[in-house]
Amino acid sequence: MTFPALAGSLESLAKDGPQAFYRGPIADAIEAEMRAGGGFLTKADLAAYTVKTHAPLLGRYRNLELAFSPGATGGITALETLNILSAFPSDQVGWDSATGLHLRAEAVRYAFQDRFTYLGDPERVEAPWHALASTAYGEAVAGCFRRRGPRSQKPGPDPWRFEAKTRRAADPSAAAGPSGDCTTHIGAVDRQRNLVSLTHTAVSLFGSRVVVPGTGILLSNGMIWFDPEPGRPNSVGSGKRALVNMVPVLAFRRGEPYLTLGAPGGRKIVSAIPQVL
Repeated sequence: MTFPALAGSLESLAKDGPQAFYRGPIADAIEAEMRAGGGFLTKADLAAYTVKTHAPLLGRYRNLELAFSPGATGGITALETLNILSAFPSDQVGWDSATGLHLRAEAVRYAFQDRFTYLGDPERVEAPWHALASTAYGEAVAGCFRRRGPRSQKPGPDPWRFEAKTRRAADPSAAAGPSGDCTTHIGAVDRQRNLVSLTHTAVSLFGSRVVVPGTGILLSNGMIWFDPEPGRPNSVGSGKRALVNMVPVLAFRRGEPYLTLGAPGGRKIVSAIPQVL
């Protein structure tokens, strides 16, 4: 199987750099395909796009120091889940008891309630980012649990009550859709023990199922990450970045590299990573 059009696009990128995609002939081809299909993406949108680089979201779980993807990813929800579970002795949250499974399920449920209630593009949405990532808030959420089922109907605490305190105490290096089937995660370690945790996705199986003619480039369907209801933190908006599910994470013990971790699986990634940790 050969992909000469895709090879041509890769050669253009190698020769002319990112501008070939964002402002050059590839952008022209994408805009033309969008117009032909009744889409809204324009060359101006591509030209306006910028890559954001942030410090990792830092946290701990038991004896592990953790570095998560920050901002509107699954990292903050995975860390909140772990902070909730940290409030219980480790022998109470294992896989070998109904109590352990119940506590894990409750931690994920409360963390996802906060995710859907508060989170969106950090540059467009005011959210209690520091509180949701704090151990103090995790302990408060854990206090809402029934240690044994059925699940608690008690609402979680208000994270805004924790925000000012945790913002002041935050580490200065910490930054504040349906399940997909076309996500790939890569973990790598070199001989110097440098760690890489990389998740990339076309979202659903074969993304939008549209290949831009003449480029070989498959378009994703990342718009499904947005909330279709207006007026919510993750609602569709011009220039907004969606709340995504990826959770690439690096783990350390006593400051030494220990683990690189991530996964495909849509929203299941967010609950799976805490289970592995």
